[in-house]
Amino acid sequence: MWYRVSPRFGPLVTIKDPSLATEYLEQSVLKYVMVTTWSNHWDKVGNTTSFSYSMLKGTIMNPERLVDHTPAIFIRIDRTTKLPKKCWEGEVYKITRRTEKVWFEFSLNREIPCPQKYVGYPEGWYADQTA
Repeated sequence: MWYRVSPRFGPLVTIKDPSLATEYLEQSVLKYVMVTTWSNHWDKVGNTTSFSYSMLKGTIMNPERLVDHTPAIFIRIDRTTKLPKKCWEGEVYKITRRTEKVWFEFSLNREIPCPQKYVGYPEGWYADQTA
């Protein structure tokens, strides 16, 4: 038996082994990466904020394709050095598209060391499908 699987926003793939299909989906989970230099983000702003549309980075970041309840990494970087100051795991939800901005709510689950692959990311909202 063949299985047709598709991770969120990814290509449809045909896989014969069901365990490989599950593994493929687990490895293809979408994760947002949210990076700011704003001193009050992310742990001192409450749980609601907004990004301008210009902060959506990459081809996958079409405002119409943003998905509620997506896991996220939240990174506050130093304004001068652009190096991470703090980093958290959490989730983005209640995404609302307005004329000038995308408003959203978020929750921080725990502070973590910044994953090396995100060091050097400039400010913005990114999608990582390799998470």
